[in-house]
Amino acid sequence: MKTVYFVRHGESQANRDGVIAGDGIDSPLTDIGRDQAKSVAEELRSKGIDLVVSSPKSRALDSAKIIANVIGYDSDKIVIIPELTERNVGEATGMKRDEYFEREKNGPPITGADSKQEMYEKVKRGLDKLRALPAENILVVSHNGTGRMVQVIAENRQPEEMSTVKQLQNSSIYRFELV
Repeated sequence: MKTVYFVRHGESQANRDGVIAGDGIDSPLTDIGRDQAKSVAEELRSKGIDLVVSSPKSRALDSAKIIANVIGYDSDKIVIIPELTERNVGEATGMKRDEYFEREKNGPPITGADSKQEMYEKVKRGLDKLRALPAENILVVSHNGTGRMVQVIAENRQPEEMSTVKQLQNSSIYRFELV
């Protein structure tokens, strides 16, 4: 059994601007986001992390590199798993957060976005790749939507329940066992 520490990236410019980046905008970390990554790294220092994995988006990868440097992990050995990137939000890319979550909840449907089922299947493939890697204490640095779907999968819930799962704050940790 593997222990996974899932960390949402530090604050990005899109977070600061209150817009949805999704998979469509590669929004960089802010200075606050870099500080958040350093802070969460201190919490992870004693966890015996033997593998660091990241989404390919710069806000996640830069957070992963900062954390890796603090915990003494070689940042050149970070494994990128594309299936653990953020959800494609289609026409909602760049949309204000409040409007996005209102549309997610009450409609109309967002054109071009990954369905919850598609997101579920993508994240499940990413977790299968993670399962195959030779490590016991794994840090995954990724995104809020991905983290919410990870929680759905880890808690044996249904894909449609993604919207009801608690959102992850920047640089927060969700720990779970990957069996």
